[in-house]
Amino acid sequence: MRAIFLLFMAVLFGSCASGLRAWRTIPVDGVRYEDVYNTTRDFLQSESRIDQAKSDRGKGVLWTKWRVQPAAFSRGKRTRIRVEIERLSPKRFNLRYCVEKQMYKDMATPLYPREDEWGGTSQDPNAEILIGHHLRLRMADLLGKKGIKAKGIQIRDPMKAYKREN
Repeated sequence: MRAIFLLFMAVLFGSCASGLRAWRTIPVDGVRYEDVYNTTRDFLQSESRIDQAKSDRGKGVLWTKWRVQPAAFSRGKRTRIRVEIERLSPKRFNLRYCVEKQMYKDMATPLYPREDEWGGTSQDPNAEILIGHHLRLRMADLLGKKGIKAKGIQIRDPMKAYKREN
């Protein structure tokens, strides 16, 4: 009985540390692979820098380099984007993406962390929502659908809200 319990716990803890990602998916139909890849690459280059060592055009994998956001009082974080283009047929694809996030918690040197001091790998759902909106707009533009609005985005002028309050 004890051996079964230990085996179950080993499998459970092994699956927790395996780095599983919750992918978000955007379906794309009617476009060539090269156009999807180039549009996605151009978008990622506008957001961050592409990590050429990890990206692979043939496999349809794009990574950005870590974007470090240092902060005092152990609140520093860094994020990077990973996009995979999954080919379903010659002109049908799924864009799978996620935003990985790591935190830095050493208060002694908050602005100069070493590589081994980053930890707590998780995902950034707020950034994933924004990136999803931008990718949908880019893919709609690629398909020639002008004037498409992404759901949930409300652009407001902060000065107008300030003037109403005062």
